[in-house]
Parts: sequence; structure tokens; C-alpha cells
Amino acid sequence: MTTARLDKIIEEVRKLTPEDRRRLLEHLEQYEESTTSKTPVRQSGTLKGTVDYLAPDFDAPLDDNSKYDRLLDQVGEPTFEFLEDVANDSRRKDDH
Repeated sequence: MTTARLDKIIEEVRKLTPEDRRRLLEHLEQYEESTTSKTPVRQSGTLKGTVDYLAPDFDAPLDDNSKYDRLLDQVGEPTFEFLEDVANDSRRKDDH
């Protein structure tokens, strides 16, 4: 939906009386409840054949994270800024 269409809808809603606005909101709530989908039932095998490639080292052991684990034990959950710094450090090492 374009901004112009949204602006037009907002303009029309502003012209409504308080009673009409209330009825509109009630109608929208009923519509939302009737169209809200329930959690889909998951069935085994529904994604069969959709994985085209799996890296040969998919199940290889991960890099040693003991340094990170020790740091996590000391400081607790990392902040976004900390994770960003770690990612930047990693990129710098990859560039060299």
C-alpha cells in the first residue's frame, strides 16, 4: 500500500464521528480475529527435497570457543556492542 493511499485512508477516518470510529475499530478487530491464522500444524517430511546443498564440513567440530566461554562466565550475557566488536575483530583478522 502506498503512502498516498494510507494518507487518504487516514484523512477519511479523521472525518468520521467518534461513534463511527468506534464501530470501525470494532469491525477491524473482528476482521483481524477471523483472519488471524492459527499456528500451522507441522508435519514431518514437508521440507523433503528442498535442501539443495549441504557443506561437506556441516557436522565438523566447531572452533574452540573456550576463550569466549571464559569471558562469558566473567561478564555474563554479551551486549550488542561487545558482539559487534568481536565481529569487527574477526573481520580484521580475516583481512590479513
